[in-house]
Amino acid sequence: MREDWLRKLEQELSGLHEKGRYRSLRTYDGIDFGSNDYLGFATDPKLKKEAIEALGSATLSSSSSRLLPGHHAEHLAAEKHFANFVGAESALFFNSGYDANHALLTTLPTRHDLILYDERSHTSIYDGVHASLARSHRFAHNSADDLAYQLERVGQRAQPAQVFVVLESVYSMDGDVANLKEIVDVTKEFKAITIVDEAHATGVLGKHGEGLVKDTIGRNNNIITVHTCGKAFGAAGAFVCGSKTVTEYLINKARPFIYTTALPPMIPLQIMNALRRLESEGDKLVLALWEKSCFARATLQGSLRRWYVPDGVTPIISIIIGADEDALRASHLLVEHGFDVPAIRPPTVHDGTARLRLNVSLRHSEDELRRAIEAIVGTELEIAK
Repeated sequence: MREDWLRKLEQELSGLHEKGRYRSLRTYDGIDFGSNDYLGFATDPKLKKEAIEALGSATLSSSSSRLLPGHHAEHLAAEKHFANFVGAESALFFNSGYDANHALLTTLPTRHDLILYDERSHTSIYDGVHASLARSHRFAHNSADDLAYQLERVGQRAQPAQVFVVLESVYSMDGDVANLKEIVDVTKEFKAITIVDEAHATGVLGKHGEGLVKDTIGRNNNIITVHTCGKAFGAAGAFVCGSKTVTEYLINKARPFIYTTALPPMIPLQIMNALRRLESEGDKLVLALWEKSCFARATLQGSLRRWYVPDGVTPIISIIIGADEDALRASHLLVEHGFDVPAIRPPTVHDGTARLRLNVSLRHSEDELRRAIEAIVGTELEIAK
């Protein structure tokens, strides 16, 4: 029986190979255009030096949950600092953005509630929604009109005690920005709680990198945001930001928070160093990243003939190719040219929209960007032969 079970798994893996959707772990070679290190903080010499110095006084592990001796002064200090940075009343630190979304969506909505979520939400949102006891329904991507329609249609049928609307401020596959003001206007009308995942907006949008919510709509007790620190902050972990009542409730009820060993104190120290950098020069960094991203996007749009690059203002630039095999081959050819640009394939994106995803970072020089773009244009021609 055991061999039959393993044979079934092997057949599924073989099917992934045939479809061009097999994944494997590898070390990445060449100039990195695949990671989410938008500000270059992960390799920043000054931040690395500060981290090494901080390590001298920090313990190597928290060794337990924060409700046990795993709670350290560094965790609390980072929460207060981050809440102030994004203009929230309170913040709670989680081990990852996935944990934060899962905790929110399995803790706050009950079986009597309704969750409406954008159809292009990240898998961490999908998984949290599906693990929740609440009823759920998708709304058309970035559409305030469809959200209002679903609130009327599904809301009248389900008669929920509370509605939660979940979206991202920047979507990770297309790099497009949420129609946040229009969507929040709808959620206010229906007295819904709005949860905004700011994973790819933190450090990227806002006056100093605070994300989209603070400057676009401001904050109130019906808005909860999630900010990851493993992307632009060059660290790890994530903050849930909202009212103090929400964070206290999560401390008492959220299983992903209660039953996991906390991240080492070194991580919140690293985050606070990144925060200080953004507070002092975030406006310049955000502008410089925007300028680099716009240059790369416009140059690709003007140079590619078969592949499609959507409009946008973020450092996530999708180069939509179509066929899984072509996207995979393009990525391999670019590695041969010294550039690591990953192929993104279904089920991460819809069938027929396999793509290269080029993530621009402040660590990329103008010469590296130009050479990467030239290599992508050349790869398009090579695959078209």
